[in-house]
Amino acid sequence: MADKNNKVIHYKNRWHGSVIGFLFLFIFIYLAVQLYFFFTKEKISIFEVQEKALYSIATDYKGFITRDEQIVTLKNDAYVNYSVREGLKTALGSTIYTTQDISAITDALLKEYSSAQILSTSSISTLKTKLEKAARHDLDSNFSLAYQDKNDLEVSVLDAYLMVASDALDSFSSEDAYCVKSDQSGYVLFRTDTYDGYTPEDVTRSCFDEESYSMKVYANGEQRKKGDFAYKLVSDDSFCITFPISDTDAARYRNKKYLSIKLTSIGVTVNGSFYLHTASDGTSMATVSLNKYGSSYLTERYLDFKIAEDDIKGYKIPKSAVLSKDFLVVPEQYVINSEEKGVGVYKEVIQSDGSAKAVFTKVSIYAKQGNSYYISASGLTTEDYLIGASVEKSEDGTSETITTDPTNRHLIAVSAPLTGVYSVNRGYCIFRQIDILSETSDHNYYIINTGTYYGLSAYDRIILNAGLVTENQIIY
Repeated sequence: MADKNNKVIHYKNRWHGSVIGFLFLFIFIYLAVQLYFFFTKEKISIFEVQEKALYSIATDYKGFITRDEQIVTLKNDAYVNYSVREGLKTALGSTIYTTQDISAITDALLKEYSSAQILSTSSISTLKTKLEKAARHDLDSNFSLAYQDKNDLEVSVLDAYLMVASDALDSFSSEDAYCVKSDQSGYVLFRTDTYDGYTPEDVTRSCFDEESYSMKVYANGEQRKKGDFAYKLVSDDSFCITFPISDTDAARYRNKKYLSIKLTSIGVTVNGSFYLHTASDGTSMATVSLNKYGSSYLTERYLDFKIAEDDIKGYKIPKSAVLSKDFLVVPEQYVINSEEKGVGVYKEVIQSDGSAKAVFTKVSIYAKQGNSYYISASGLTTEDYLIGASVEKSEDGTSETITTDPTNRHLIAVSAPLTGVYSVNRGYCIFRQIDILSETSDHNYYIINTGTYYGLSAYDRIILNAGLVTENQIIY
């Protein structure tokens, strides 16, 4: 009986086991979250500035073409039969088109055509180029290009045969009602587009939306009414290229009267007169005027080109490293350099009894422009007054005396931004000013000046992704 009563039954402590399981689950979740943030968080990277080198700058641009062009209209209802090739420069008095199917003209044309057994080499080359251009068009997004290409090819085929007929047509007198002759020399075109007659000052950013651009090519033999389009006449080989310009390039070329550009499609580099202007929609524009090569772009309204200036010597830094930061702007005479106190200013502080006291405040100088310093200091704002001060050393140079002038007060008032990077040479982030000269053709790097005051030097280490850090943040 005693043995039966002394028997003890032990039960498992379920609550204790649950706590341990909960702790393990918590640790697992915590580690999982930390690992997730570790692998997904953008890492702070460091870039080392290399020695200065020469960098070729050739900025790509898309230009809008304007030229001296006029539309000539029909004086009467007529069937229009062109007698010159499109794009040909005609002389004063050349026959441009006929308005009737006259047997004499027909006989002359048949005689000339019968002697033309094959197309000329230049005509075949022109047709081949137009066919290749048509093949590259995306008809799924803009099917109207198919009709434009069709008309363009028809005109080109006609031009090829008219090359051999021009002499016969020019033999007819200007008194013949069926022959219409030019009253001035120039390049003849049989097409119109959205922007005929535009000048550089008419160009806005919306002009570069090619989806809203259209061109109409007029076919030979069409019946047209009085006042309808007859032909377009471009006076000479000159033309203008207008384009939106970046702030960086605008600042760089602001003082230039001439600019060197490379016409990509024909591989020619040429100098043209250059000026900056603002479009009616507020867009910063630039225009280059050229005296030649306009005949290569008679049927074009847009062209690709490069601004090809001299090579630039400087440091190359990634754009992602660049940031803008505001600083206080103060006259240099209010900043002193004391061996005892360091670099700083005297700030006016109003005491509890209403009296003013000059208190020294250390500052960091980040740039100098003209007679002003760009500074930063804890406790200084644009509403503070600075007190003039001067430092005088003893004759033996072992001591110095700082004298303040309470009557010489200056309200800071002004703050302004500086462009720069974060240097981490000392293991923490220090802002350093940069002077951007230009950017590389791939638009990923800036080329900066090598002699910037309080700027960078070769082999300085900078933060690659400036948006991830702050001033004075410890990196390593």
